[in-house]
Amino acid sequence: RTSGAARARADTMSQGWAQQPQQGYGGPGGEYYSPNPTPMPAYNPASGPGQDVHYRGGGAGANAGPMGGPGGMDGFGIPGGIPISPKSLARVGFGAYGDKVLGAGQAYYAKYFGGGAARYYFDVTEAYVWNKLKLVACPFLHKGSWARIPEQVAGGLTFKPPRNDINAPDLYIPLMGFWSYVLAASTLQVRRGEFSPEGVAVHASWAMVLWATEAVFVWMALRSLSSSHNHISAPMMDLAAYTGYTFVLVAAALATKILNLPGWTHLLSGGWGALASAVFMVKTTKRIIFSEARSHGFDGNRHNYVLLLLAGLQFPLHFWLGSV
Repeated sequence: RTSGAARARADTMSQGWAQQPQQGYGGPGGEYYSPNPTPMPAYNPASGPGQDVHYRGGGAGANAGPMGGPGGMDGFGIPGGIPISPKSLARVGFGAYGDKVLGAGQAYYAKYFGGGAARYYFDVTEAYVWNKLKLVACPFLHKGSWARIPEQVAGGLTFKPPRNDINAPDLYIPLMGFWSYVLAASTLQVRRGEFSPEGVAVHASWAMVLWATEAVFVWMALRSLSSSHNHISAPMMDLAAYTGYTFVLVAAALATKILNLPGWTHLLSGGWGALASAVFMVKTTKRIIFSEARSHGFDGNRHNYVLLLLAGLQFPLHFWLGSV
């Protein structure tokens, strides 16, 4: 009789444990779970300070909206639930000015990066990237023409995009090379035990300033060759692309330090990179940017001086970027 009573109590306890998930606790992922028709709401406007006002997985109470909050309002106070779109996030972060700020940002992006002018510099393929890297690293081996391929369009004459022309400038490789250089310089700091988060920002900011300075310098050099009859210049995006290929070669030279290769390998790779950059800049500038000046019979002496200056600039530039 005693054993029968103990067995009955054990059965009762096991039934109670088995029924516990039906009482609104222990749902999947720790979320609120209940089969009852009136579960705990996802939004509790009467919550006091320090209490959670937004529960996960709320049900559809009497005042619950589509996301479980009263009238469709969630814990952020936004109709329709948690804000996941940029416009909803803008409303949360900036209040009444969110739409205005977001609209201004979209207009800026559409003006400078959303048009075909910006997409042109990122219209690349894997084959183009591989061939362009070989061209930048070994410009001496390029046997073809350095001139860009023209293309006739409805608005006039333009040039083919990078995917169709190896000599076209792009910003994909320079940007990848830029961040590779920043990561390589930061990795060297880690190996020396000198790394800090601020160091990454310092490398990126100084490299960006140097990049912009070189592009502006090349632009000024071109304008110095202009006259009353001819205007010699190039789009700033083109110049940024031409000068940005430097980071690819500098990052490759820093890789020899990261791999603990002998010191002469770093000197060799750094010297090769500077020489390759000089040849690439001279070939590109002479055959592409100065083509108009040569066709109009300009004096070539000044052009040669500018080319020599641009070539000589690559050596101190590589030395400064590589001394990290």
